[in-house]
Parts: sequence; C-alpha cells; structure tokens
Amino acid sequence: MSTVFSYFDNTTTATTVAAAFRSAITNRTFLITGVSPTGIGGATALALAQHDPKLLILSGRRPEPVSDIITQIHYTHSKVPCRWLPLDLASPNSIRSAASSLLQDPTISAIDVLINNAGTGSQPSRTVSAGFNDVEIQFATNHLGHFLLTHLLLPKLLASAAGSLGVTRIVNLSSNGHKYSPIRFSDINWTKPDDDLPPAERPNRVFINERRMAEQQATNPNDTFSTPHADAKNENEHYNPMGAYGQSKTANLLFTVALNQYLLSHGVFSFAVHPGVIRTSLFRNLGNEKEQDDIFRRLRKEWKTLDQGAATTLVAALDPQLDPMTCGNDGSVGYYLSDCQVMPGGCAEWARDHTMAERLWEMSKELVRE
Repeated sequence: MSTVFSYFDNTTTATTVAAAFRSAITNRTFLITGVSPTGIGGATALALAQHDPKLLILSGRRPEPVSDIITQIHYTHSKVPCRWLPLDLASPNSIRSAASSLLQDPTISAIDVLINNAGTGSQPSRTVSAGFNDVEIQFATNHLGHFLLTHLLLPKLLASAAGSLGVTRIVNLSSNGHKYSPIRFSDINWTKPDDDLPPAERPNRVFINERRMAEQQATNPNDTFSTPHADAKNENEHYNPMGAYGQSKTANLLFTVALNQYLLSHGVFSFAVHPGVIRTSLFRNLGNEKEQDDIFRRLRKEWKTLDQGAATTLVAALDPQLDPMTCGNDGSVGYYLSDCQVMPGGCAEWARDHTMAERLWEMSKELVRE
C-alpha cells in the first residue's frame, strides 16, 4: 500500500506535490477552510494556484488574512480565480450562510476537493461554543463545524463525483494528537474526573503527561511537575487542553471513517492527515518561540515549514493511487496519512472503530440539528 511517489517524505513540500499532480489541479474547484499567511491553509492555496485551478474558495473568519493570500497568488498568477468565503466554524449560523452562498451560486457547478483545514488548539482553559449549545470549543470548531459544512455542501461534492471514483475528495486535517484521547461520549465537555468515565472513554494520561511535563520544563523549569487532583471539585480542574484537543482530532478521524462508509459508493473518497509539527497559531498559548522549540525538542519532534506542512494534505487530495479502504499488515489504514505516505502503524484503535464512527455521526447530527 503506497502512494505514487514512495520517496515523498517529511521534507517534501506542497509545491513539489502540486507540481507532481498538476493534472489533478487544472480546471478543478477547491475549497480550503482556515486560510491565512501564517497557516498551512495559506500554503496549500499557494501551491494549488501554480497549476491553473478553476476556482479557489478560501474561507476565513476575517477578510484580511485571506486577502493577503489572494494578493500573493495574484502577484504571480493573476488569472487564478479566488473567492473569499466568510466562515466561522464555531458558529452554525455562519456555516449555514457560507454553504448557502455556494449552493445558490450558479457559477459553481461542483466542488471537486474540500479541504477541512481550519482548527483551534492549546486552549488554556475550558471554553465553550455558544452556537453549538455550549459544546467545548475545540470539539465544536475542529469537528462539529466541519461536520456541518461538509453535510451542507454534499450536493456540490456529489455533482463533482458523478461518473467517477475517488477523484472527488474530502480531506480532514487530524493529528497524531488523537492518541491523547478517545471521544468522551458521556462527557464531551470534560467536566468529570476520568474515574467517573467508562474505561473506553478515558484519555491516555501517559501521552498527555509527557506533553505536560515537556511544556512545564520548558516554560517553568524550576516547578515540580504534578498531575491534576483526582478529587478536584471545580469542573474546570478536570479539563485538560491537550486531552480535549486529542478528542477533537479523534473525531476528525472517525468522521473520515464514516464519510467513506456513506460516500464511497457515490465516488467520493475521504482521507485524514497528520500534517506534522508546524509553527502556526495553534501553538500561540505555548510560550515564546524559544520555549516552543524546547517543548518539541523534549518530545523529539522537528518543526516543518508551512510548505512542508501542507504537503501531506495535497497528497491526500490529489494522489490517484490512494485507496481509503486498504489496510496494511502493520495496522496502517489507507485513509490516514503522515509525511506524504500512508501512516505506518495507522491510528489508535479508538479512532478507527466503525461502531464509534457511527455513534459519533449520530451524536454530531443531533448537536448540529441536522
């Protein structure tokens, strides 16, 4: 089980991937969420723009970051059509408005590739999304927002897929951080102590504490590392930012599993990707750059550039050899990629379980009222 270019790796750039698969870009329509000059959404758009796409639909909460990317695109590729799509993924009203504007636009007959790139992370304390009935903000933004957007845009995606197999794609940006936590179906907002949860819903405290220790040693080297008190009375003391982030990334993977269950027969393929460690706004709450460098050195992680960070996204979006339904002897699954290849060893069991994927799908429908 491999990609077309087995030598692509963690150093490969989105620019290189786009050039390799230029025929899968030309005259096709792409929608990318979370586009800005300081994120991999922007790098993804810049790489695609070099090969004559039919339309780039670039979403963001504010016009300025998207406008910066469009300006960069038009500086070298003035004829590439670009459109800013106002979109706040924590707001169902914003999502419905954005989807409606696309569905009602007669000039957009189809969307060929949807890249669910936007996300939030490293929340210092538990925050909820008022729009999604006070659901924890990382789960709301990283999963529910994209779940609702994808659901609403299915008519445009299915129009692209008519008469083809696997050319139309939905790419969900997940993370190896999914290994921090499964879905806490009985406590989605992290208000309960772990011991009150069913064993299958408890986070991986070994991984979480390794990350917490690295952060603490980098930012407060003289402090003694401690774990949260099991008998904490304040519900916020049960909230773990990395665990909640991991839950949202598990949701991205289970969403991918469910999409393939429902849409494969219609010709739509879905993939999830781990982009790697890239210095984006996701890490804005992890101290200054020196402290961030120290954290990831302790975790044995290396930074990627934005162009490298966007590469795996484009392999998932463009490589014709990928098949989300294949499985390897090492536990790898064809729908989960990292460093431009199918992820060796795959993902955590809780992120590939079809029963859990169906359960999450039904819960998400209730939460977004679809």
